[in-house]
Amino acid sequence: AGAVAALGAISVDRALAERRTPVSDGRGRLVRPVGSWLMGAPVLIGLPGVLGLVVVGTVRTGSPVVGAGFFVLALAATYTLRPIIARHWLTGAVQQVERGEVPAAHRTLTRLAEAWWAPPSVGDQAAVNLALLALRDGRLADAARWYEVPKKGHSAALAAAGLGLVRALQGRHDEVEPALLRASRLGGGPSIQGQLDGVRLLVVWRTEGLEEARVLARRLDGPAAGVLFRALVGALSADDGHPMDAQERRDRHAVLQALDEAGLRRHLPELDPAADG
Repeated sequence: AGAVAALGAISVDRALAERRTPVSDGRGRLVRPVGSWLMGAPVLIGLPGVLGLVVVGTVRTGSPVVGAGFFVLALAATYTLRPIIARHWLTGAVQQVERGEVPAAHRTLTRLAEAWWAPPSVGDQAAVNLALLALRDGRLADAARWYEVPKKGHSAALAAAGLGLVRALQGRHDEVEPALLRASRLGGGPSIQGQLDGVRLLVVWRTEGLEEARVLARRLDGPAAGVLFRALVGALSADDGHPMDAQERRDRHAVLQALDEAGLRRHLPELDPAADG
């Protein structure tokens, strides 16, 4: 009966998911998240039964130890609701951002990032999202503050890469490489490496000039290149007088639009030649 009920619940949730705002997963794919009720409902349904066993176990055995054991089990079941609720709030906040409801999302993310009861992984993800919102608004100092919150895991790798970018945009070039090295140590896969390459290329362009930047771009260019790296390479090519075909123009427009949406282009005067192209 439980298996049949679970299959029915999953089918209902997938039907309801079509109405939910899709969000990006860890690989950048748009997905429709699983409803929190699907995980929380079994706990809520079973909890009264476990609490009932506190009384029944104590009365039937005459020993409070048995009742205490069931009470501890009830507390453990209640504790499992903590990450479910936190992730539900996080998903809702990300969906609000996708719908353009940024002030409401900012309030929810701030509560999650500062909540003592939220699991560290959820709080770190909230902090990274707050940093992205600050970047989009041009608030570099706020973005750096939130990027400094995560300490371990995938969110910490993303945050370290983001902090390196912020320091580069602020002109604090001596602080960039330590942040990028930390991001590399924490891992995160090719997507993180693509971001790091873009930041390194920007720093070399600003500190060592065009020719050194072109040499580095040729050395680092590859399929995992991030948006910033591709935009900078396009600007270097435009400055070099390299003619663009129709596909290159479309690609250039796409990466510049992505930087606009992220709030980064205003901090990158190096991209002006690409914009003219």
